[in-house]
Amino acid sequence: MNEFWHQSDPTSYWHKVIDTESGKIVGAALWKICPTNPFEHEDDHSEVSWYPEGGQRDFVAAALQRFDAPRERLAPKPQLYLNIIYTHPEFRRQGVADMIMKWGIEKAKEMGVEIWLDATVYGVPLYKKHGFAVVNENNLVPEPIDEPDEEWTKIATSLGPMTMWQMVRKVDEQ
Repeated sequence: MNEFWHQSDPTSYWHKVIDTESGKIVGAALWKICPTNPFEHEDDHSEVSWYPEGGQRDFVAAALQRFDAPRERLAPKPQLYLNIIYTHPEFRRQGVADMIMKWGIEKAKEMGVEIWLDATVYGVPLYKKHGFAVVNENNLVPEPIDEPDEEWTKIATSLGPMTMWQMVRKVDEQ
């Protein structure tokens, strides 16, 4: 499924960091390189076909709509978007994420665009270190449209609070 999404999305670009001694991937990021407004074409998350039908599927669809809404409102323009970044636990605090961020900053400079991302509480310090500013706080837990069924309640309870922070690194700060 992930390979399909990657191959069907022309903006998708995986950047990896390889340990020179072992040859293993120690970190990577999925960047979305968007030379045009990434929201000009409707991306309807309401059909979460990859998730089993029922209340949990409804919850996931609503949460995904809440995920995209702030950036769609705040950044309807060409951009570089950091979709996901990770570092293997054994290689944390060794500059792997910094290498990935520096690549993205250089790419954004080359394109003359802002970099956008949705950060968890754990990522905010890394991004601030690289010149990003928080522009919005987004609670992803959706409000049920009708009376929530047992499945909706179960997933909402098991996930707990889900807050993301939209962050941007402006072009002129690069």
